[in-house]
Amino acid sequence: MSAETSRPPVPFVRRHRIVIFFVLAFVLVWAVWWTAVAAATGLIPGLDHFPTNPGFYGLTITALLVAILGEGKAGILDLLKRMIRVTVNPLWLLAGLAVAIALPMAAAGIDALLGRDPQVGVQLPAEQIGFYILAQVFFFWGTEELAWRGFALPRLQARFSALTSALILGVLWGVWHTPLFFLFTQGQSSYPYVAFLIFTVAESVIIAWIYARSRGSVAVAALVHTASDGTLLFSGALAGDDVFFWITTVVHVVAAVVIVLVEGPKHLARGLAAERIAELRA
Repeated sequence: MSAETSRPPVPFVRRHRIVIFFVLAFVLVWAVWWTAVAAATGLIPGLDHFPTNPGFYGLTITALLVAILGEGKAGILDLLKRMIRVTVNPLWLLAGLAVAIALPMAAAGIDALLGRDPQVGVQLPAEQIGFYILAQVFFFWGTEELAWRGFALPRLQARFSALTSALILGVLWGVWHTPLFFLFTQGQSSYPYVAFLIFTVAESVIIAWIYARSRGSVAVAALVHTASDGTLLFSGALAGDDVFFWITTVVHVVAAVVIVLVEGPKHLARGLAAERIAELRA
């Protein structure tokens, strides 16, 4: 191997890789999203539309860049292992998918019991669910889950408990979406912002739990993320009804609290073997 390809990590990046990761995650993505906001609001003459999807790949660039600069070959290999780790207990995969699907539907049931009219199957008809899953799971796998759970979460867990790490990540994950609330073409613009932040923190705890139980599998996290978003769309929780969104948020918070009480805050996976715990940390 040549000296060029075996160049050691940059010491400054290695020491501050978590902070640098989050700064870059915001800077690279927000550069795209705030440009889209400026274009949509007429602040950029001659440009009335700017695509937002490329912004998500700022996360991919950030994770790979900080991994290679801060950890060298070992950092890239660690990311790749987490990306392709699929040898997990199928019962935990099913448990994660069941929770992701059940929570939004439970919220829809509560909404209906309150005499309201959840728009089930309107935003995402049942016949389109399969296509949605195929399209989104690879997108989340290579962008958000690669960055949030593949890179950030295990490095946070090297310093903090699993619960604290999930809470920190959840807050930053929620705030990261902020520019989308200023774009009327995006679904987030119709959600209550505070409820969304609380929801994202709860979702972060839930995904951190299944991530731990799946031995740190980004693929499983992407599947659960996709199932959650798809069911939220199908249930009508994202149709712009503030009350329904708050109900959905409360349901997810309750589920996150139950997971913490049952699994424990230290690892979010009570009884996890020492070697499995080591797999979750960088």
